[in-house]
Amino acid sequence: HKSPGMVSVAGQRKCESAGCVKRASFGTEWQVPVRCKAHREDHMENVVIKRCETPGCKKQPVYGLPGGRAKHCSPHAEEGEVDVKNKRCTGPGCTKQPAYGTPSSKRATHCADHRSPDMVDVNNALCSRPGCIKRPTFAAPGERADRCAAHRLDGDVDVKNRKCDFPGCDRVRNYGPQGGRATRCAGHKEAGFVDVNAPRCDWLGCRHRPTFGTESKRPSRCGAHRTEEMWDVVNRTCEREGCEVQPRYGFPDESPRFCVAHREEGMEDHVTAR
Repeated sequence: HKSPGMVSVAGQRKCESAGCVKRASFGTEWQVPVRCKAHREDHMENVVIKRCETPGCKKQPVYGLPGGRAKHCSPHAEEGEVDVKNKRCTGPGCTKQPAYGTPSSKRATHCADHRSPDMVDVNNALCSRPGCIKRPTFAAPGERADRCAAHRLDGDVDVKNRKCDFPGCDRVRNYGPQGGRATRCAGHKEAGFVDVNAPRCDWLGCRHRPTFGTESKRPSRCGAHRTEEMWDVVNRTCEREGCEVQPRYGFPDESPRFCVAHREEGMEDHVTAR
Protein backbone atom coordinates (compact mmCIF):
# COMPACT_ATOMS: atom_id res chain seq x y z
CA HIS A 1 0.00 0.00 0.00
CA LYS A 2 2.96 2.33 -0.33
CA SER A 3 2.33 5.62 -2.09
CA PRO A 4 4.28 6.71 -5.19
CA GLY A 5 7.75 7.91 -4.21
CA MET A 6 7.93 5.94 -0.96
CA VAL A 7 11.02 3.80 -0.24
CA SER A 8 11.83 1.19 2.39
CA VAL A 9 13.06 2.77 5.64
CA ALA A 10 13.25 -0.40 7.77
CA GLY A 11 15.87 -3.10 8.06
CA GLN A 12 18.47 -1.55 5.80
CA ARG A 13 20.88 1.33 6.29
CA LYS A 14 20.89 3.83 3.45
CA CYS A 15 23.93 5.46 1.90
CA GLU A 16 24.78 8.66 3.77
CA SER A 17 25.68 10.51 0.56
CA ALA A 18 23.26 13.40 0.06
CA GLY A 19 20.22 12.40 -1.99
CA CYS A 20 21.19 8.74 -2.35
CA VAL A 21 18.58 6.12 -1.41
CA LYS A 22 20.66 3.03 -2.19
CA ARG A 23 21.49 0.47 0.47
CA ALA A 24 24.79 1.10 2.28
CA SER A 25 27.21 -1.81 2.17
CA PHE A 26 30.66 -0.16 2.31
CA GLY A 27 32.51 1.16 5.34
CA THR A 28 35.77 0.80 7.24
CA GLU A 29 36.71 -2.67 8.49
CA TRP A 30 34.49 -3.95 11.34
CA GLN A 31 32.31 -0.84 11.20
CA VAL A 32 28.69 -0.36 10.14
CA PRO A 33 28.08 0.31 6.43
CA VAL A 34 27.73 3.99 5.55
CA ARG A 35 28.07 4.23 1.76
CA CYS A 36 26.83 2.45 -1.35
CA LYS A 37 29.24 1.13 -3.99
CA ALA A 38 28.92 4.26 -6.13
CA HIS A 39 29.75 6.64 -3.26
CA ARG A 40 32.33 4.58 -1.36
CA GLU A 41 35.68 6.17 -0.50
CA ASP A 42 38.99 4.59 -1.52
CA HIS A 43 39.70 3.13 1.93
CA MET A 44 36.24 1.56 2.30
CA GLU A 45 35.36 -2.08 1.70
CA ASN A 46 32.19 -4.16 1.68
CA VAL A 47 31.41 -4.87 5.35
CA VAL A 48 28.06 -6.57 4.70
CA ILE A 49 29.08 -9.68 2.77
CA LYS A 50 30.44 -12.65 4.68
CA ARG A 51 34.16 -13.43 4.63
CA CYS A 52 36.18 -16.64 4.64
CA GLU A 53 36.68 -17.83 8.23
CA THR A 54 40.45 -18.13 7.79
CA PRO A 55 42.01 -15.30 9.84
CA GLY A 56 43.10 -12.41 7.64
CA CYS A 57 41.32 -13.63 4.51
CA LYS A 58 38.85 -11.20 2.91
CA LYS A 59 37.52 -13.47 0.17
CA GLN A 60 33.89 -14.59 0.11
CA PRO A 61 33.28 -18.15 1.38
CA VAL A 62 32.13 -20.71 -1.16
CA TYR A 63 33.18 -24.04 0.36
CA GLY A 64 31.66 -25.91 3.28
CA LEU A 65 30.59 -29.39 4.33
CA PRO A 66 27.88 -30.99 2.12
CA GLY A 67 24.51 -29.66 3.24
CA GLY A 68 26.08 -27.00 5.42
CA ARG A 69 26.87 -23.31 5.05
CA ALA A 70 29.82 -21.83 3.20
CA LYS A 71 32.78 -21.24 5.53
CA HIS A 72 35.92 -20.97 3.40
CA CYS A 73 37.15 -19.63 0.09
CA SER A 74 38.72 -21.92 -2.53
CA PRO A 75 42.37 -21.58 -1.39
CA HIS A 76 41.40 -22.21 2.25
CA ALA A 77 38.86 -25.00 1.70
CA GLU A 78 39.40 -27.84 4.14
CA GLU A 79 39.36 -31.57 3.41
CA GLY A 80 35.84 -32.80 2.75
CA GLU A 81 34.44 -29.37 1.91
CA VAL A 82 32.67 -28.77 -1.39
CA ASP A 83 31.27 -25.78 -3.25
CA VAL A 84 27.92 -25.19 -1.54
CA LYS A 85 27.16 -21.82 -3.12
CA ASN A 86 27.08 -22.51 -6.85
CA LYS A 87 24.85 -24.87 -8.79
CA ARG A 88 26.44 -27.77 -10.65
CA CYS A 89 25.94 -29.21 -14.12
CA THR A 90 23.39 -32.05 -14.10
CA GLY A 91 25.65 -34.23 -16.27
CA PRO A 92 26.65 -37.51 -14.55
CA GLY A 93 29.46 -36.86 -12.10
CA CYS A 94 30.11 -33.34 -13.41
CA THR A 95 31.14 -30.65 -10.94
CA LYS A 96 31.31 -27.72 -13.36
CA GLN A 97 28.96 -24.75 -13.10
CA PRO A 98 26.10 -24.83 -15.62
CA ALA A 99 25.68 -22.08 -18.19
CA TYR A 100 23.57 -23.79 -20.86
CA GLY A 101 19.84 -24.48 -20.99
CA THR A 102 16.93 -24.56 -23.41
CA PRO A 103 15.87 -21.19 -24.88
CA SER A 104 12.33 -21.63 -23.56
CA SER A 105 13.25 -22.24 -19.91
CA LYS A 106 16.26 -19.88 -19.71
CA ARG A 107 17.48 -21.91 -16.72
CA ALA A 108 21.06 -23.16 -16.81
CA THR A 109 21.29 -26.92 -16.29
CA HIS A 110 24.40 -28.11 -18.16
CA CYS A 111 28.00 -27.10 -18.80
CA ALA A 112 29.49 -26.75 -22.29
CA ASP A 113 30.66 -30.38 -22.34
CA HIS A 114 27.27 -31.89 -21.42
CA ARG A 115 24.87 -29.54 -23.19
CA SER A 116 22.53 -30.92 -25.84
CA PRO A 117 22.53 -29.47 -29.39
CA ASP A 118 19.44 -27.33 -28.73
CA MET A 119 20.87 -25.63 -25.65
CA VAL A 120 22.25 -22.08 -25.56
CA ASP A 121 24.20 -20.00 -23.05
CA VAL A 122 21.46 -18.58 -20.83
CA ASN A 123 23.74 -17.04 -18.19
CA ASN A 124 25.80 -14.69 -20.28
CA ALA A 125 24.69 -12.15 -22.85
CA LEU A 126 26.27 -12.60 -26.27
CA CYS A 127 27.48 -10.09 -28.84
CA SER A 128 24.56 -8.63 -30.79
CA ARG A 129 26.19 -9.45 -34.13
CA PRO A 130 24.18 -12.40 -35.56
CA GLY A 131 26.12 -15.63 -35.24
CA CYS A 132 28.73 -14.27 -32.82
CA ILE A 133 29.04 -16.22 -29.56
CA LYS A 134 31.56 -13.96 -27.82
CA ARG A 135 30.62 -12.02 -24.70
CA PRO A 136 30.06 -8.29 -25.20
CA THR A 137 32.18 -5.67 -23.47
CA PHE A 138 31.73 -2.68 -25.79
CA ALA A 139 28.89 -0.19 -26.27
CA ALA A 140 28.26 3.52 -26.64
CA PRO A 141 29.31 5.45 -23.49
CA GLY A 142 26.68 5.01 -20.77
CA GLU A 143 24.96 2.08 -22.50
CA ARG A 144 24.87 -1.62 -21.64
CA ALA A 145 27.52 -3.78 -23.35
CA ASP A 146 26.15 -5.39 -26.52
CA ARG A 147 29.15 -5.94 -28.82
CA CYS A 148 32.47 -7.75 -28.60
CA ALA A 149 35.81 -6.17 -29.49
CA ALA A 150 35.72 -7.57 -33.03
CA HIS A 151 32.26 -6.16 -33.80
CA ARG A 152 32.32 -2.88 -31.88
CA LEU A 153 31.17 0.24 -33.70
CA ASP A 154 32.94 3.57 -34.08
CA GLY A 155 32.61 5.41 -30.79
CA ASP A 156 32.07 2.26 -28.71
CA VAL A 157 34.08 1.94 -25.50
CA ASP A 158 34.71 -0.83 -22.99
CA VAL A 159 31.84 -0.44 -20.51
CA LYS A 160 32.40 -3.68 -18.58
CA ASN A 161 35.85 -3.26 -17.09
CA ARG A 162 36.85 -0.52 -14.67
CA LYS A 163 39.44 1.92 -16.01
CA CYS A 164 42.79 3.01 -14.62
CA ASP A 165 42.37 6.05 -12.34
CA PHE A 166 45.40 7.80 -13.85
CA PRO A 167 44.08 11.02 -15.48
CA GLY A 168 43.25 10.47 -19.13
CA CYS A 169 43.95 6.71 -19.14
CA ASP A 170 41.22 4.41 -20.44
CA ARG A 171 43.01 1.08 -19.94
CA VAL A 172 41.60 -1.64 -17.69
CA ARG A 173 42.98 -1.50 -14.16
CA ASN A 174 44.45 -4.68 -12.67
CA TYR A 175 47.16 -3.38 -10.34
CA GLY A 176 46.94 -2.20 -6.78
CA PRO A 177 48.60 -2.62 -3.36
CA GLN A 178 48.93 -6.18 -2.04
CA GLY A 179 45.60 -7.09 -0.44
CA GLY A 180 43.85 -4.00 -1.84
CA ARG A 181 41.71 -3.32 -4.89
CA ALA A 182 42.91 -2.56 -8.40
CA THR A 183 43.37 1.13 -9.22
CA ARG A 184 45.97 1.29 -12.01
CA CYS A 185 46.85 -0.33 -15.33
CA ALA A 186 50.25 -1.94 -15.96
CA GLY A 187 51.62 1.26 -17.49
CA HIS A 188 50.67 3.48 -14.55
CA LYS A 189 51.13 1.12 -11.60
CA GLU A 190 53.03 2.52 -8.64
CA ALA A 191 56.03 0.98 -6.90
CA GLY A 192 54.94 -2.07 -4.92
CA PHE A 193 51.71 -2.59 -6.87
CA VAL A 194 50.85 -6.14 -7.97
CA ASP A 195 48.21 -7.67 -10.23
CA VAL A 196 45.41 -8.15 -7.70
CA ASN A 197 42.88 -9.50 -10.20
CA ALA A 198 44.83 -12.51 -11.42
CA PRO A 199 44.51 -15.75 -9.40
CA ARG A 200 47.70 -16.78 -7.62
CA CYS A 201 49.04 -19.97 -6.07
CA ASP A 202 48.03 -20.01 -2.40
CA TRP A 203 51.54 -21.03 -1.28
CA LEU A 204 52.80 -18.21 0.92
CA GLY A 205 54.77 -15.74 -1.18
CA CYS A 206 54.22 -17.50 -4.52
CA ARG A 207 53.08 -15.31 -7.42
CA HIS A 208 52.63 -18.03 -10.05
CA ARG A 209 49.27 -18.80 -11.64
CA PRO A 210 47.54 -21.85 -10.08
CA THR A 211 46.60 -24.73 -12.37
CA PHE A 212 46.50 -27.66 -9.94
CA GLY A 213 43.68 -28.67 -7.62
CA THR A 214 41.66 -31.65 -6.39
CA GLU A 215 38.36 -33.06 -7.57
CA SER A 216 35.48 -30.53 -7.53
CA LYS A 217 37.93 -27.77 -6.57
CA ARG A 218 39.16 -24.73 -8.41
CA PRO A 219 42.94 -24.52 -9.04
CA SER A 220 44.80 -23.43 -5.92
CA ARG A 221 48.45 -24.38 -6.46
CA CYS A 222 51.09 -24.01 -9.16
CA GLY A 223 53.11 -26.97 -10.45
CA ALA A 224 55.96 -26.36 -8.01
CA HIS A 225 53.72 -26.29 -4.91
CA ARG A 226 51.05 -28.86 -5.75
CA THR A 227 50.41 -31.72 -3.33
CA GLU A 228 50.47 -35.40 -4.31
CA GLU A 229 46.69 -35.67 -4.68
CA MET A 230 46.42 -32.63 -6.98
CA TRP A 231 46.29 -32.65 -10.75
CA ASP A 232 46.00 -30.06 -13.53
CA VAL A 233 42.36 -28.94 -13.43
CA VAL A 234 42.82 -26.08 -15.91
CA ASN A 235 44.31 -27.78 -18.94
CA ARG A 236 42.31 -30.78 -20.12
CA THR A 237 44.09 -34.03 -20.95
CA CYS A 238 43.29 -36.94 -23.24
CA GLU A 239 40.50 -39.17 -21.85
CA ARG A 240 42.58 -42.33 -22.34
CA GLU A 241 43.58 -43.50 -18.87
CA GLY A 242 47.14 -42.56 -18.02
CA CYS A 243 47.59 -40.17 -20.96
CA GLU A 244 48.56 -36.61 -20.05
CA VAL A 245 48.65 -35.15 -23.57
CA GLN A 246 46.18 -32.33 -24.26
CA PRO A 247 43.21 -33.47 -26.37
CA ARG A 248 42.53 -32.05 -29.83
CA TYR A 249 40.29 -34.69 -31.46
CA GLY A 250 36.57 -35.19 -30.95
CA PHE A 251 33.38 -35.93 -32.82
CA PRO A 252 31.62 -33.06 -34.63
CA ASP A 253 29.69 -30.70 -32.31
CA GLU A 254 31.52 -31.81 -29.15
CA SER A 255 34.62 -30.73 -27.26
CA PRO A 256 38.03 -32.34 -27.94
CA ARG A 257 38.41 -35.59 -25.99
CA PHE A 258 41.45 -37.49 -27.26
CA CYS A 259 44.99 -36.85 -28.46
CA VAL A 260 46.17 -37.89 -31.93
CA ALA A 261 47.47 -41.25 -30.66
CA HIS A 262 44.19 -42.24 -28.98
CA ARG A 263 41.61 -40.65 -31.29
CA GLU A 264 38.67 -42.79 -32.37
CA GLU A 265 37.43 -43.35 -35.89
CA GLY A 266 35.31 -40.45 -37.12
CA MET A 267 36.86 -37.86 -34.81
CA GLU A 268 38.01 -34.52 -36.18
CA ASP A 269 40.91 -32.22 -35.27
CA HIS A 270 39.14 -29.36 -33.45
CA VAL A 271 42.32 -27.36 -32.79
CA THR A 272 43.42 -27.01 -36.41
CA ALA A 273 39.84 -26.29 -37.49
CA ARG A 274 39.57 -23.18 -35.26
